[in-house]
Amino acid sequence: MNPVGHNSVTPQTTLPQHLASPPLAACCARLLHRPVLRGPLLDPTAYEDISLREEIDRLAEPGTPIDDAGLVRLLAKYFHAYVHGSHNERLSLADIGLLFDQFHNRRRGADSLENRRDLRAFLLHHGFALCMLADLPKSAHILRQILTAPLSPRAGAPFLGLDIGTGTGVLMLAMHIAARRADFAAPRTIGIERDQTVQERTDALVRTLGVGQAILGDATRPETYADLPEGPVSFVCNETLPSLGRRMWREDFSPISAALFATLGQRLAAAAFFPAALWVGDGQEITVRLGPENAFSPATRPPVRLLKAMAIEMDGGVLPLDRIGRDFAPHVQPPWHERLARRW
Repeated sequence: MNPVGHNSVTPQTTLPQHLASPPLAACCARLLHRPVLRGPLLDPTAYEDISLREEIDRLAEPGTPIDDAGLVRLLAKYFHAYVHGSHNERLSLADIGLLFDQFHNRRRGADSLENRRDLRAFLLHHGFALCMLADLPKSAHILRQILTAPLSPRAGAPFLGLDIGTGTGVLMLAMHIAARRADFAAPRTIGIERDQTVQERTDALVRTLGVGQAILGDATRPETYADLPEGPVSFVCNETLPSLGRRMWREDFSPISAALFATLGQRLAAAAFFPAALWVGDGQEITVRLGPENAFSPATRPPVRLLKAMAIEMDGGVLPLDRIGRDFAPHVQPPWHERLARRW
């Protein structure tokens, strides 16, 4: 037998595709995948597997008690419905936990996102809006505040709610439920969203749920309000807020307020607002209350846009922004606390 020389041809063996080893880079990346967090997102003893639509109809019934754990549960189901269109389905707690795990890991490798490119792309494209909703403790606290706002139906008067920077439309849902609890007939809510991808998805969901409609527009521009239905506005949500200690110019709260009041004027005279008032300051001596009486944009020195967001009025008092939602945190299981997004 002659030894194989450098000019000899060595037979090549090709493995079947299902037996071939994956590339080294793929193997290394796979080792870095985050495992699925298996524990339940919410307290199993407070979870009911009724559909989102059933949750909404139950809570919208006048006189139904408002249960904090139920608000968190409703929001978690709304999150799932926004992504998967599951509003008529009875979901398990594991179904919801899996999606929250996928959302948490949307920017990196994870077992829960293996071979889910379309889902990952959706979570990335809608990430900012979903982050606001996914902060379940803060979102639930805000939901309760809207549901408990005093609303007095006037004979024959329609309900018109306006949600500015609507994102996923969850505050549209809150106003819709609040109006039904207050016995308004055929309440109508409109959300304004400037991101077209988000607006289209939100509009599809809120129309399907019978909540209202989301329109595309820049809420800092007066013309955006030109085509709203006529008549008084019943409720306005504008939570385009910077986080605690951030200067007001970082978000559009002030220019939105200016455009809103300049355009709608007396149509806002009897409206409820969220936030009912915002407190801003320089972190030391200056504190200023922004409320409906000064169109949320009083003349100050220094100007409001240079002051820092401090607190909003909730639960009958003034609550620092970083304390919103604290009472609702126990309704989320401890392993998930660090995985939830932060609203602001």
